Amino acid sequence: MQRAAPGMESGASVSGGEEGKQEMTGEPASAAMKKDHGAATPLSWQVAAVFLIASAAFVLLRSSDYFAVDGALRALEIFQKHKPFLHPNNHLLYPINVYVWSGLLSALRIRAQGPLGFLAIAQAMNAVAAAACVAILYGIAYRLTKRASVAALVAGGWGVSRAVLAHATNSAEPMVGVLWSAAALALLLYGISRNRRWPVAGAGLLLGLALATYQTMVLLCVPMLFLLCRYPAARGAQGPESNDSSQTFWPLLKSRLPDVGFFLASFAASIPMIYGTAYYLSGTKKLPEMVARFVQVDAAQVYGGASVMKLLTVLPGLTYALFPCLPQHCGFQCLAAPEHRIWIPIAAIAILTVAMAFIAIIVLTRKIWPQITAHERLAATTCGVGLIATIIPSVIWMPAYDKFWLQPLACLFLGAGVVLFGAWSLPDRQRVGVRLLPWLACVFVAVLWATNLAVAWTAARQVPPSFAEAQEVARLTGTGDLVVGDWNDVFLVYSNMWASRATGFNLPTQALQGAAISASRLRDAVQHTQQAGGKVFFLGVLDLSEKEWKPFLGDRLKLPYSALGQYRGCAQIVASFADNDRQITLQQYLPCDR
Repeated sequence: MQRAAPGMESGASVSGGEEGKQEMTGEPASAAMKKDHGAATPLSWQVAAVFLIASAAFVLLRSSDYFAVDGALRALEIFQKHKPFLHPNNHLLYPINVYVWSGLLSALRIRAQGPLGFLAIAQAMNAVAAAACVAILYGIAYRLTKRASVAALVAGGWGVSRAVLAHATNSAEPMVGVLWSAAALALLLYGISRNRRWPVAGAGLLLGLALATYQTMVLLCVPMLFLLCRYPAARGAQGPESNDSSQTFWPLLKSRLPDVGFFLASFAASIPMIYGTAYYLSGTKKLPEMVARFVQVDAAQVYGGASVMKLLTVLPGLTYALFPCLPQHCGFQCLAAPEHRIWIPIAAIAILTVAMAFIAIIVLTRKIWPQITAHERLAATTCGVGLIATIIPSVIWMPAYDKFWLQPLACLFLGAGVVLFGAWSLPDRQRVGVRLLPWLACVFVAVLWATNLAVAWTAARQVPPSFAEAQEVARLTGTGDLVVGDWNDVFLVYSNMWASRATGFNLPTQALQGAAISASRLRDAVQHTQQAGGKVFFLGVLDLSEKEWKPFLGDRLKLPYSALGQYRGCAQIVASFADNDRQITLQQYLPCDR
């Protein structure tokens, strides 16, 4: 007994009507509607409802914990400068996004009242972008399965996973890039399902925009190219035996070369259009300089490179991207501290649960593969290719870095939804294992909702961390002073929210450009400040012992402990603050020869 497949082509449009159903399934619209399991609401309305509900939820849960993700405070650079500028290549257009968004809201008479108000505006931008991603994912999942329940599990599971929810309710960089990549995928699906090339070309342009918004988002081009080359294998197929890829691969590839060419040409054209314009307007006007700037990868010598340890921590990184299984503002290395050891069994249970779920999906996929339709195979394979491609930054950079898991999680949830739907739709679904799968999936997503929403609700209502301490630093320092710090919370809040009060010198950020360069810049900044009559302060960084200094500043950034030796013996403590699990001091540097 064979099933009539919903069709990979049905995933192409997230808002098509009855004409689209007839065109994409090869059946009359009435028959397609009957296969829609009684769904009377047009998909466009469903997608719009999902977007509105997700937008409201994310905006309501905007976080007061701006340290829940990396880089949330960078939005305040726009607030301080009041003009557009560019970031490094890894999130080049982020300041432009925030500047344009805040300008649009200002035109609607929604204006920021202080730095915290501006953060809320930037958070709203990410909330809307994340909601749009949830809606697109819902539409694609629904077109693939014709089940609103499956689409809700896929989109809802992704939307409330810890990494996604944290970025959807905060002001960090990647979420708009995720939106552009998701829109590119949706446009590509629309184009290839209707044999129209302008959407395929448009998808390439959007992918270029995604690259410029957040660099790793370009990796979605791998599954997009795979789908573009393999898509005709599913056209008109009604069962698994109709897709003999071994016999059709080269003819199919040849037939798809024009579309592949359109996609790659538009993507290639977007690079000089976006980067060339941005670089030129920011002062880089010569072609060789533009090329050198484009290929530059910041901090590669610090974080880049594959290793066995990174590979072994990919599963814990995936687990942490799904569940809040670690202490607040803390990585897996914090579990060694006595005060955090209570989290060890929590993290272990979470890792084991995710490992079992992942293995179960793989085993189930292999078991049902000969029986599912060609469309479901193509969809599942594309998701697998997408997962492998988009997980690369986690493997070679930082496995527990939230931003790198936003796309892999989408591929994982969509692929799992397709496989579970395929298993449940088989004639022998009355077997206990298969019958329980939807319920187990619901339980998994319910745990995601319960744990992550509880954390998000708490974060939305907590007092902004380190705000009072940073305010006290601002009171003790004045205009024209220099404040040198590391990545401690108090300094980060102060340097971003009160940047106009004094010049901030972030030592580890400067050291990413080179240890010798950072030491030289620090000496110059101290000398310039003193000559101008200002004071020099160190916030937290002089409190580090040599043992605390060595793992990151010393071994990774190659900045010797002795680089601050001349300042340690000539500084006086002005104030002391609590910063998470450490005590930091604000010290004023007074040259010893005075």
